Amino acid sequence: MVGAPFATYAGSYFGWRLSYLFIGLIGVMCCLMVLAWVPYDPPNRARSALSELGAFSRKQVWYVMGTVAVGCGGMFCVYTYFSVTLQDVTHVPLWGVPLFQALWGVGMWCGRMGWRASDGQKP
Repeated sequence: MVGAPFATYAGSYFGWRLSYLFIGLIGVMCCLMVLAWVPYDPPNRARSALSELGAFSRKQVWYVMGTVAVGCGGMFCVYTYFSVTLQDVTHVPLWGVPLFQALWGVGMWCGRMGWRASDGQKP
């Protein structure tokens, strides 16, 4: 709801190079914070990476991965053409694109919260 509209605004007005530099700096800052505040957890020697890959022998894991791939792929497909469609088809000015992106994010969040509430769970 905040990151993508801000990145679109920054990219539109400051250029993509400065936007990517800013994103990279945020990433470095996050890595440093993880190193500083996340406690070290020693590896479990009883488990191996090969034994962890055994989860892929279960059909349920593949169903979940397929659902996530289709869901995320569809969302990013829409998101890829969102700005172009707003500008070229509906003629929204450049400054309005981040506002529509934020509105779309709020709508997705509200839709998710409504789904959880109808499931009988607390949002």
